[in-house]
Amino acid sequence: MPNTVAHKETAAGVPPTDEITTFVAVAELASFTRAAARLGNSKSSVGKAVQRLEDRLGARLLRRSTRAVGLTEEGALYLEAARAALGGLVEAGRVLATRQGNRQGICALICQPVWDG
Repeated sequence: MPNTVAHKETAAGVPPTDEITTFVAVAELASFTRAAARLGNSKSSVGKAVQRLEDRLGARLLRRSTRAVGLTEEGALYLEAARAALGGLVEAGRVLATRQGNRQGICALICQPVWDG
């Protein structure tokens, strides 16, 4: 049964980055519990975020059992793309930070001469 709770999507139907980063953490750690600890969230909220992402995408990304979490074929493909996309966002932040740290332009100073003598 599809999730009937409405959730916001970003521009062009892209899922929110918190859902993507949550999925990446679960996939990398192969554990909802460890992902929750890494992200500082409850296991329940991590599970719900991954479920919302799967619902948005219309694809099952993870194979879940009582003892293990693994990627489906679709999950492996999405993980690769999600890592690249998140890496791009990190790089965009670095570019902006570098630009802000190296401001260019005209700086005018007015100084009074001081004579010691």
